[in-house]
Amino acid sequence: MRIERIGDATLYLGDCLEILPTLEPVDLTFTSPPYNMGVQSGAYANMAEGYAGKSDDLPDDEYVDWQKAVLRRLWLLTYPKGAIFYNHKMLIRDGVALLPTRLVPEFVHIRQQIIWNRRGGVNKNPAFFCQEHELILLLAHPPFRLISRSHSAIGDVWDAGIEVRSLGHPCPYPVTLPWTAIRATHAETVLDPFMGSGTTGVACAQLGRKFIGIEIEPKYFDIACRRIEDAYRQGKLFDEPACKPQQQELINVLP
Repeated sequence: MRIERIGDATLYLGDCLEILPTLEPVDLTFTSPPYNMGVQSGAYANMAEGYAGKSDDLPDDEYVDWQKAVLRRLWLLTYPKGAIFYNHKMLIRDGVALLPTRLVPEFVHIRQQIIWNRRGGVNKNPAFFCQEHELILLLAHPPFRLISRSHSAIGDVWDAGIEVRSLGHPCPYPVTLPWTAIRATHAETVLDPFMGSGTTGVACAQLGRKFIGIEIEPKYFDIACRRIEDAYRQGKLFDEPACKPQQQELINVLP
């Protein structure tokens, strides 16, 4: 296992299910896993070759078990005043919608669904309307709160568009997404177990929050290291209010 420390960021190269049990508790997770999109072809098939040597077409039950295992471990790692922002999308298989809520273990609390408005889509199909959004599930322990009512006024539709730059990753999301979530909370330490090109880490560097990232693909890990290092060179972009200390006690008894 390789570990890199850049500023207040600690980055791990490896399998998140092996690394997560070794970590200390965190205040917040913002992450987006591979979606298991199925067999792809054509000009817009950005995951046609899979991810990190794995197909993006796992048997559905295997994929569901994997994601539930990750979310269970993240829930264990999260302080009682913390939360998980879990970005995914609706998939349509054989004419039936598969919602990402099915990936959440039953004992994990879904506080709300946030809409990421991508401002466009490419999957044109006469069987359904083209999807122009993705979902961010806010999975929160009961005491979780935003900083203030004004942060609540951001609303539950985030008009962030898509990441248009070429970052060397097949499906990066815009830094606006984690930036919006993190800035609205008191989180001091933020985790991303599917770090990819390091976008969540860039947002943390901009906001002065500690970051822990895990990535299994060496190529993407190196990209994340460079991006986060560049973000620290640019310095903190915003003066944020001091974070309130989190309750140092874990909810560690699960059904």
